[in-house]
Amino acid sequence: MGNHVAGREIVECAIALSLANPSMPPLDILDRAVSGHELTDAEFESTDPRRTDRVHPLYDDERYLPSPFGELLRRAFAPDLDAREMLFATERDSDDPGFQRRVDAALDIWWKRVIGPFNVRYGLW
Repeated sequence: MGNHVAGREIVECAIALSLANPSMPPLDILDRAVSGHELTDAEFESTDPRRTDRVHPLYDDERYLPSPFGELLRRAFAPDLDAREMLFATERDSDDPGFQRRVDAALDIWWKRVIGPFNVRYGLW
């Protein structure tokens, strides 16, 4: 089981820095937010800001869109990716083959271009 405290601290620090410093480059924000948590098994399960005892009702992993942290990761590692298309990475299996192809493609791209580089840069697993 991953370190939920580390993941929560990284996310909260990154969001606070982003809001307080809107012109700060995304990688600088992440460098500061992850500082002290490198090489950890950080867990990025989302939290509902109104009820911190449960997962956010719109997303369950902070590293994916539409999470504000997911958007920060996109801007830091793959700003050229269309956030609207990357929302497909959050979808579940579908009976529609065309829809499922878009989900699978978005997941593959998100892992290769965003999650993978994030994990490598900070030694997270």
